[in-house]
Formats: sequence, C-alpha cells, structure tokens
Amino acid sequence: MDPEPDYGEDTYVGSGRLKGRRALVTGGDSGIGRAVALAYAREGADVVVTHLPEEAATRALVRAAVEVLGGLDLIANVAGEQRYVDDLAELDPRQVRDTCEINVFALIWIVQEALPHLPAGAAIVDVLGQDAPLGRPGQPAEMAPAYVFLASTGTSYVSGEVLGATGGTLY
Repeated sequence: MDPEPDYGEDTYVGSGRLKGRRALVTGGDSGIGRAVALAYAREGADVVVTHLPEEAATRALVRAAVEVLGGLDLIANVAGEQRYVDDLAELDPRQVRDTCEINVFALIWIVQEALPHLPAGAAIVDVLGQDAPLGRPGQPAEMAPAYVFLASTGTSYVSGEVLGATGGTLY
C-alpha cells in the first residue's frame, strides 16, 4: 500500500480508559480494525479479534468471545468490504451480495447474538466510510482514538452519535 498503513504500534499510548472492559473487534486483522484492536488493548481492554462475515461463524464467534472473556462490554464492528467499479454495469451481483453480507448482515448478526450478554454501560461502535479531501486516505491509527472515545465509560451519555472523523469533509 502507498502510503504504508500506520496501525499505531509505535505511536499509540494507552491511558487505561478501557481497563477491565471486554471487547470484540471485527475486521481486526487489518486496516482500521487492527488499529482499533491495538488501541483497545493498550487502553486496558481484553480483546477478541475476528474477520468472519458468515452468519453461523459470526454467531459462534460471539458465543466464543463471551466464553473466553467472561462476557462482553464493547463491540467494534469494523469489518467491511468495498470494491470500486468504473461502470455500474460492471458490478457483479455476487459482489453486491458479498458486500452486503459483510457490511450489513454480519453487523446485525453480531449485535443480535451479543445483546443478551451486554451489560448496562456497554458500547457498540459501528463504522461508515467516506472519502476525505485531505488528498490521502486516513491512517488506521488516526481513526482508532475515535473508537476509544466512543467505547470509554466517560462517554456513557453519548448515544446514537455520528462522529465526523472525515478528514475535513463536512457532511
């Protein structure tokens, strides 16, 4: 990739804002998900990382995370799929199904399975992507602090919020 992704390994310093919390991060194998998983861990959370969009596997993963962590306090749904095509006529129907399964359906399956295990004060953080006018994509490490903010107990009164980490785009 150009530029090389910065996941925060050398730059992100935690301060205990998620100490004792138990988190499930989807898409944690790369990109923003990887940076979020690293930031959550450095903030003191115990983290399970995944990238499984299929319903049965996703539901089983939530159950496994609950068992391994002894419950869940945080869910960061970061896994996503996006493919660019020059012409809408080039868009393959299977690609549309795959994108919806990962970006929409998996998010619903995870939350459905996790809801009975989420205590008062739990946080679910979802992501929507958007291009930025800065002339470059945002680095994963630049996005991770927004997830920490939304997952921390200090934002317990923040609900249904759209956090504009848009690189300067006004929406």
